[in-house]
Amino acid sequence: MTNIQTNTSLESVLDNKQDQLKLRDFNDLNKKDVITTVKMLVASKDANAEIKINPSANVDKKHYSFNEDDLNEIQSKYEDDESDLSRDLASYLNDKILYDAENQIDIDEIVESSEIETEIKEISVDEAVRTINNTHNISELSTDDVTDENKKSLLSNLNLSLDDYAVELISKDNVPTFVIIKKDKSIKDQIESIRDSLNFNFSDSLKSFKKIDEVMLELYDDERSIYESLKIFLERFDKEVNKDVLCIHQEDQVDDLRKLFKIPKSQSENTSQ
Repeated sequence: MTNIQTNTSLESVLDNKQDQLKLRDFNDLNKKDVITTVKMLVASKDANAEIKINPSANVDKKHYSFNEDDLNEIQSKYEDDESDLSRDLASYLNDKILYDAENQIDIDEIVESSEIETEIKEISVDEAVRTINNTHNISELSTDDVTDENKKSLLSNLNLSLDDYAVELISKDNVPTFVIIKKDKSIKDQIESIRDSLNFNFSDSLKSFKKIDEVMLELYDDERSIYESLKIFLERFDKEVNKDVLCIHQEDQVDDLRKLFKIPKSQSENTSQ
């Protein structure tokens, strides 16, 4: 190995160690905020039928002439596999024999008769994010090839909010490993996230309920802290909004806001705008 090759290898090792130092260590994380495994359902269907068919076809093209030499010249072209006449006749036969073969087998029957197999198993988040967009699971993406789209796809499949969770590369037992981490969000961030989601749900499904739209405006008042806005919102919500028009998801979101409001204000100073 040359000096240049040796130096390059050493630089690569040093780079890897530097990258490793940048990663948060699994043991330093709050375990209740970290997801390391997920459940996965794999559904598969295949056909491996032994098909015995005997397709047959016969094609011909006729040529006419008063001169035998002309026909001899044409004949020589058919004897040349590379000539246009030879290729055209071969193509013609190919189409005819394929048509005959397809008439002898019923692909739909083979596909319909094959059974669907399912398997549920637990896999690591690391494996999941590396294979999430790989339809056939033939190979896994390398760490450097895992994109934001792979991460977003996994969170979306798990119905986890991008605002609340992130796929992060950490160091676990000195091995770079992807895990899902619940974001450490301030109370203010949590209120704003639920507020915006709630507003989207109301606007999307309850446009005709003007009272809800009106009360929701309390959470967007820039003249006061979001904590004070939340207090006024909950008071008006309880007095003025017909709860019968809410779906379960919307009720749960309002309940989440109530829980945040119950946190002592002394611990909620970061809610001030």
